[in-house]
Amino acid sequence: VVFSVSDSMKQMHIRPESISKLNLQQLDMLGDMLGKVHVARTYKRLPAAVRMQDPRLAEAMTLHGKLSYEKAKLQINRVKLDKLRNKAQLCQVGIQECRYLKSKISQLRRPTMGAAQMKGGPLYTETLINTCDRLEGNARITEKKLALSMIQQKVENLKISLEHFCNIKGDISEVLRVAEEQLKMRNQCRIINQQASLWELKDIVKRENKRDVILNYRNLLLQRIILNLSDMSTLFVSNSLMGTKIEKAFPNLKATVAFSFLFKAEENQRLSDLRSLQKKTMETSLLLGNLIDVLEEIEDAKGELLSLISADFSVDSQTGQLIFSLRFIGYESAKRVAFTIDMTDLSRAVYPSEPSELPIKVWQAQTTLSQPNLDKLMASIRDDLQPGRVMILRLCRMVSQLVNTLPVRPPSASCAGDLII
Repeated sequence: VVFSVSDSMKQMHIRPESISKLNLQQLDMLGDMLGKVHVARTYKRLPAAVRMQDPRLAEAMTLHGKLSYEKAKLQINRVKLDKLRNKAQLCQVGIQECRYLKSKISQLRRPTMGAAQMKGGPLYTETLINTCDRLEGNARITEKKLALSMIQQKVENLKISLEHFCNIKGDISEVLRVAEEQLKMRNQCRIINQQASLWELKDIVKRENKRDVILNYRNLLLQRIILNLSDMSTLFVSNSLMGTKIEKAFPNLKATVAFSFLFKAEENQRLSDLRSLQKKTMETSLLLGNLIDVLEEIEDAKGELLSLISADFSVDSQTGQLIFSLRFIGYESAKRVAFTIDMTDLSRAVYPSEPSELPIKVWQAQTTLSQPNLDKLMASIRDDLQPGRVMILRLCRMVSQLVNTLPVRPPSASCAGDLII
């Protein structure tokens, strides 16, 4: 009997942490199920109680079963009580907040009230809350005014000290204006430097006496910085390209060729100090920023101009220069023009923004444009192309406009005037 009662108590016991996540409705359902289980166990024990010769043992088993049921039910009720108390506290907080908002609204609607109204119960309490808030706000305003007056007094004292120290004659306002401009310029430079950093910290790997700091540049380039904790004067930096993501971001441009040209795989490039590391990250950001600008301009040109049939990067095997090739076709005239641009200066973080210095070469093997039209195109690029940013996009628009304005060639026309190689 003792073992049976103990087993019944264990089965009917409910852990509080197992039901603390249930809501009130689920707790009610659990209580109903517990009652059904208790009734089922009572009927299950009846045959055993009938067979017992001692009626006191049967009564003891019944009482123990009822005790375990009441204990489990008590646990459920305790959890329900805790949840109801928490809900009551939230309701109380909500009521207080509603009273506070009501007091604010009543203050706006009824700015003047009689003495009898002021001494009422809830309204009197709301008025006290408004008074406390107003006094607190006035105290803050007074504190801010005092701090402002102290700062103004410091400014006046600094002006007097500056006049005596520098022997300034006349109005000092001009000197202050120049100083403010310098300060504003420094703040703008600091903001530009922050925006120029295209990297974000990806991970820090700990290994023995070293730390590997991994910087992620726009999901295109990973830069690993190896720090030696015992000797912080020795730093190593290496770059690794994310080729798949580069091709996905700039498809059909052979962008990985340009990335590989600018960020050559140098294993563990040694730096002398933290200042050199700062220069290295800034250099990487500038190189990457210029390259992304050029690639985005080409993407815009390909999406806008139907005559631009291909554009890609390559490296000249003889000179080692970074070459960018563009090919256009006039769909009415069927004339083709292709030229290459030397983009090697991108390795020095120099954007090709000057048309007069733009190293353009006509790719004769891919060009069927007549020599007069070709000379006209080169003269337009030299004289009419505007310098500055998005110059590559403007160049593509100029070439596309020229090849699309060529007259339609009759079927029997001769091609003697074209340069076909």
